[in-house]
Amino acid sequence: MELRITITQENVDKIVQLIKELVQAEEPIMTTSDVGTVKPAVQKLERASRYLMPPPELENLPNGKVITDSREAKYVGALGLFNSFFPVKAVLRVLTHMMKENDGKPVSLQQLVDRSVEVFVATGLSGYRGFPMRRKGKRGEGSAIGRLVWHFIVPARNMGLIEADGKIPTRGWDSVRVSVTKEGWEFARLENRLLDGKERVQVLSEAEREWMLSHLRKIDEKGYKEYSFLLRIFEELKRGNTDIAAWLERDKQFNEYVKSWSRKKGDPSEFRKQIRNMAVMFAQGKIALLRELGVISNKRNEYTVIGQLGG
Repeated sequence: MELRITITQENVDKIVQLIKELVQAEEPIMTTSDVGTVKPAVQKLERASRYLMPPPELENLPNGKVITDSREAKYVGALGLFNSFFPVKAVLRVLTHMMKENDGKPVSLQQLVDRSVEVFVATGLSGYRGFPMRRKGKRGEGSAIGRLVWHFIVPARNMGLIEADGKIPTRGWDSVRVSVTKEGWEFARLENRLLDGKERVQVLSEAEREWMLSHLRKIDEKGYKEYSFLLRIFEELKRGNTDIAAWLERDKQFNEYVKSWSRKKGDPSEFRKQIRNMAVMFAQGKIALLRELGVISNKRNEYTVIGQLGG
């Protein structure tokens, strides 16, 4: 059988994923008359995949510093747009390999996000929740990178998994140097179903689950209330309440959080709309995290409790 493949910017994700699966299967079922087209894609995939391997040994890693001086940390932990541990895990691995290449020294945040997006696209991860897709045009690509930074890298820093030598600005990420912490390295080294196996599922392994829950409890005691907020939502789900967004709309603590920063709190009608929108966002994001932690069914629109979050 002869298969001709033309690789374009639009289909590269699908093609490299196909090539990866064929190589893993070790079955000579694909040939090509255009080796010059396929070979660079295979080489690109191989280079990118190395950055997702378990982290190399690094010396003198800093202890993680938990950032608790925000309203979010006090009430809800990370913003509702933080909806997956997997992009954090992948970024941590990319960061450790980049630091190894840099003699164990920190790297610029701009270099980290550029390399991470490159790796995610090349390895087909951009199709999974939380992973940015490279889009046409500066505007689209900028928004994808911005989401990676603000929705995942910043929360990872706030949770003590990444260290930065200064405040992360809206622009000018070349001026910020980042490094993995001891805690970030520990989480990165644990086996992951998506990155290390062939499972196309965003559910943490048992080792990852235990480590992350332990870490969330520790930082909760320091004032970063991600675990507390997840536990409150989980308890509602255990009681059979699957409309978490509606529950958050009525929840006194969640209302206090939104009021603490809202410019619309003086207008009851507009504030209710804002609460509703925020409740939906947080409900979706936190439930996604509970699914990844293996305590809620991973099937869409199903909320069956299958594990325990307490302890």
